[in-house]
Amino acid sequence: MLAVEDGVATSQDASINLREVPQATVLHGNINRVMNSWHRKPEADFTAGGLNDRQVDTVVMSPHRKGAGKAVLGRIDQLTPEKIIYVSSDPASLARDTRRLNYHGWVLDSVEVYDLAPDTQHMESVCVFTKP
Repeated sequence: MLAVEDGVATSQDASINLREVPQATVLHGNINRVMNSWHRKPEADFTAGGLNDRQVDTVVMSPHRKGAGKAVLGRIDQLTPEKIIYVSSDPASLARDTRRLNYHGWVLDSVEVYDLAPDTQHMESVCVFTKP
């Protein structure tokens, strides 16, 4: 499992939370730069910016409120995962990113909405995308 976090504090927290999970590696960096490196040198070790010659099976993402965006979703599509799990707190950015994923052939299989902040308007959507 590779976790990519762009914030220093979130990277440190993820490293602490996953320290007892030997198959987990936390990478600190901008997701665009990290994925560019994966595409350029997939055979390189994780710590050298590669994928250690491994296939990405599932992408779990929780982008900022503005969404993942065209470039990130295009790079994810190029990794050819079997499934994308997209966690969103913003319906508008989720709709934009769903349209972008549909453009690449991804289909929205399921959506579950969770009220993690009761008595507010904030909801979290967990979406599963696959390619037929």
